[in-house]
Order: sequence, then C-alpha cells, then structure tokens
Amino acid sequence: MSDHDTTNLAQLRSGDPSSSTIFSQSNRQLAMLAALETLPEDQREAVRLRYLVGLPSKEIAKKLGKTDGATRVMITRTLAKLQELLSE
Repeated sequence: MSDHDTTNLAQLRSGDPSSSTIFSQSNRQLAMLAALETLPEDQREAVRLRYLVGLPSKEIAKKLGKTDGATRVMITRTLAKLQELLSE
C-alpha cells in the first residue's frame, strides 16, 4: 500500500469531514439525477430552465408553449415530486 493510499484510508477512518462530505454530496447528486430521469421531459426542462439557467416562469412558459400560471404550478408540483422521490 502506498503512502497516499494509507493517508486516504486514515482520513476516511478518522471521519475527515471533507471525505464524508464529498461522498455524501456525490450520492445526493446521483439520487437527484436518477429522480429527474423519472419525470416527463417538460417537467425536467422546466426545472432545468428555472434552477440551472435561472429563467423566470414567464420565459419558461413561452419556451414550453404553456401559460405562466400552468408553468408555475408544474414547477411547484415537480419539486414536490422530486422531494417525494428523494425521501424514499
């Protein structure tokens, strides 16, 4: 075993926050991606445009061919569904 491997193993055993935090964040990201893949395309796109691109709901509605109100409701319901999927 190399010195580098020994150091990494010691950090993991000691509960080094950076190692456990990185592991936990990676797991959460994978879970989020998996949950997003279960959603219909328009819901995924609405969430992507809102939270990754930062568009307001009016612009998202135009892109999706929906009303602003319908888009806001869809985003709210999609977030609730994601929370449900991630809590399982």
